[in-house]
Amino acid sequence: RSSENEPLPLDTPRKRKKRKLPKVISTREADSLLRAAEQDRRVTNMEALRNRLILELMYRAGLRVSEVVGLALRDVERDGVIRLYAAKGGDGTSYFDADRLLPQIDAWLAIRQAWAREGSLFFCKPGGDPVGVRYVQRLVKRLKEQLGIAGICTPHVLRHTFATELVGEGFTLPEIQVALRHANLATTAVYLHVRDESLRRKVARRGHTNPGEEVQG
Repeated sequence: RSSENEPLPLDTPRKRKKRKLPKVISTREADSLLRAAEQDRRVTNMEALRNRLILELMYRAGLRVSEVVGLALRDVERDGVIRLYAAKGGDGTSYFDADRLLPQIDAWLAIRQAWAREGSLFFCKPGGDPVGVRYVQRLVKRLKEQLGIAGICTPHVLRHTFATELVGEGFTLPEIQVALRHANLATTAVYLHVRDESLRRKVARRGHTNPGEEVQG
């Protein structure tokens, strides 16, 4: 029997499982990556235009790298709709800003007409062969190193950055779920935690900035 004077046991603090957050880059870094792809001197001007459009569709429409290199000509519509078939999670639809991307798409299609053969995918090499996943992965890695972007920057990081920017712009979780074609809303909700982590870093830096100095996110 415990004594009335015996101290109450302290509550054991609960251990919170550390959530693995998606890796993202800043809007400025993403824009720099796109410009670097178009100005890439290690490829021809026509290949550089194609490569930028590949990155644009991952960053502006949230496509996975396997999805963007697997697009057929009929899958990309002029009203800003991309039809995906046999993609991860099944068939689906993605969207892009037609006003922004149609000039690039038309420029690419003019090049593609000279390169493609019957059955060539939307993105192809001279002669009509497809652009591979590994090619895009190596391209992003090389441009990342060229620009000095710190941390992880892979093709999939462009998709994560797209989703995180949608959160910051006020899109609802169900809307982002549709944009990313997630089967489960909980998968989409992780992007809220990316914004939370960004807020934590901003608050932590408040005491280390000069009064009136803008804190960059």
